[in-house]
Amino acid sequence: MMVLIKKDGINNLIFKELIRRGYTLEEGKKVWSVADTKLLYLTPEQSEDYLRFVYSSKDRNKINEVETELIIENASKMIWSVEGEELNVIDLGCSDGKKALRLLEEFKKTIKSKIRYCPIDISGYMVSKAGEEFYSKGFKEVIKFHYNISDFENLENITPLLRKDKKGHNILLMLGNTLVNFEPNELLFKIRESMIQGETFVTDISVDNERIRSYVENKDFKKWVGNVPTNLGLDLSKLKMGVKINGTRWEYYYEFLEDSSIIRDEKRIDFKIGDRVVVIVAYRHTKEQFEEYLKLYFDEVNLITSKDGLEILAICKK
Repeated sequence: MMVLIKKDGINNLIFKELIRRGYTLEEGKKVWSVADTKLLYLTPEQSEDYLRFVYSSKDRNKINEVETELIIENASKMIWSVEGEELNVIDLGCSDGKKALRLLEEFKKTIKSKIRYCPIDISGYMVSKAGEEFYSKGFKEVIKFHYNISDFENLENITPLLRKDKKGHNILLMLGNTLVNFEPNELLFKIRESMIQGETFVTDISVDNERIRSYVENKDFKKWVGNVPTNLGLDLSKLKMGVKINGTRWEYYYEFLEDSSIIRDEKRIDFKIGDRVVVIVAYRHTKEQFEEYLKLYFDEVNLITSKDGLEILAICKK
């Protein structure tokens, strides 16, 4: 049966992205892709759905606790080189800022100079949430400028401004497994180019692939990423979620269970049973692969592994 989805309820940005990218053929089936991070955070509701996924389940809360424990236990290793300097902490992909807040609270125990927090995220809603979180805990030095809402394309502009205007030393954070959402070489190159000699970059990854694979069964994960096909006017009950693993590249997709179509502005896209729309691409690495990537771009790389061996914190220095 043909399910016809008319233009009402179709997000123009996602629809245009679908048209622009087109499709590839895999075993006779069309594979479309709208795997772009910004499409997952277009509205405050989507951002809240993400936070619900991060905090709602016991499994995710355990991961958050392990990540936070790693960060706090190793905070002193991130700041030994900046004693006496004012410190700018740039939080890339800040989300609600809670992980960075725990780190800065630890910094305050040993750093007597001023600490400034600069949240950067593709979502303006997340930037506001992070700022509110810091203000509520007594941190008044939250840097706000037009670069706060960014997909990291402007790092080379952000970091010099902080050094010039605030005369501080920059530490760049990318916590919460954010790095896996990007092709690592391109992003790590941009991060390194934005730093000066002696500055620090801190990031983390999870190597618990069985848990990550099970996201396709997690109702909160499906609610969050399901916003993308829903905003294309598609009926989730006519789709099945899955994950395709090709080496380090993981593709989360929706597969059509019925022939369907969407129409907007006199443009029509037809989908057949078995066609797919990819909504997220992630790059999953082993500890050894993670270390190899980091050593390409940083002079010093210190990896710390959680007790269960599934979460890894990297403290890197240019």
